[in-house]
Amino acid sequence: MKSSLFKPIYFLITGILLVSMVFIYINKVREKQEFSILKDFTYTDVDGHTNMTKNLPQHDGYIIFLFNPGCEVCHKEAEDISVNLDHFRNCCILYLSPDSLNRIKSFVYKYHLHENENVFYGQINIDTIGAKFGISKIPSVLVYDKNRKLKKSGFFFTVQEIEKNLSK
Repeated sequence: MKSSLFKPIYFLITGILLVSMVFIYINKVREKQEFSILKDFTYTDVDGHTNMTKNLPQHDGYIIFLFNPGCEVCHKEAEDISVNLDHFRNCCILYLSPDSLNRIKSFVYKYHLHENENVFYGQINIDTIGAKFGISKIPSVLVYDKNRKLKKSGFFFTVQEIEKNLSK
């Protein structure tokens, strides 16, 4: 009696596990595709004006730094970028944070990022970060090509890593 019940239960559990794994895989693929293109969104610049990313000038690449002004890694990365801005002359760089506009402005001004016409910065809603980038952690860096297709995303990139991903 036991063996006659064992086989159907075994196949039922195996089937449920297989269907669950397929479902998880399909969702991961969809999620990856959903966040693979830079979608339009709004952010508030330090003067309080609302801007849309669809209005950004066309560039050879887009680099988005989602940062926290109190983060040491963010400061190191901003320092590296500011020293090497000539490497990104043809790229649009966005520094965005859900923090206060005053703290964002202080951060950007500390590294003289505001002095470059291809650098944009401001405040982004925390919900927008999840909805448009699929990211739940700050800091994060996203590198897109000229067609706004995601090349790489992660926690921290060196200048060389960003350049490498832009040239692919």
